[in-house]
Amino acid sequence: YRNTINNKYNCEGVEIASNVYVVERYFLRTDSQVNNDPNTALALACKATSYSNDNDLKLDNLNGNGEIIIPRVDHLHVLLGVARDTIDATKSPAVTGQDGVLDRFGYISIPNYLALANKPQIVSIQLGMLVRSPDSVGSNSAVDPNKSYQIFDINKPLIADSKNNLYMRQVVTQTIALRNGFGIQENPQ
Repeated sequence: YRNTINNKYNCEGVEIASNVYVVERYFLRTDSQVNNDPNTALALACKATSYSNDNDLKLDNLNGNGEIIIPRVDHLHVLLGVARDTIDATKSPAVTGQDGVLDRFGYISIPNYLALANKPQIVSIQLGMLVRSPDSVGSNSAVDPNKSYQIFDINKPLIADSKNNLYMRQVVTQTIALRNGFGIQENPQ
């Protein structure tokens, strides 16, 4: 995104200059703060960089551990919200080609999107996480270690571990519309 205001900070807490472009990379990484964790202690982290113009475009500052945003994220799942211009045979008179309106929407995984030859326009992003309590709640009958968790198109149980019943878990989802996502129309094929 392009920062157009003063006193704004990136995801690592670094102040961003006005009128620069900011790139933030979000990812799961191993957390060095390990307690009595089941499986691997993961955290949602972010690494950021910025540039002022196309000639200054260097994204090599996106390597490294970044800053932890949310500790104890057992799973992160991302879907892309896409839109296409479709033919509507129900219109009178019938539309024989694209009409310039993005009117067919859906969600697709990133690998499936990359595999498409004719890529639709990305207009939103869905983020889903399975977040675990950082501290044990003790052996609790309310915690079912065999429960399946639904995160969009995935519905699976936890990886088996004898400590799974010691932690509360919650699915957190968010859909983010991309600003001006409809500003550029798809090119007719």
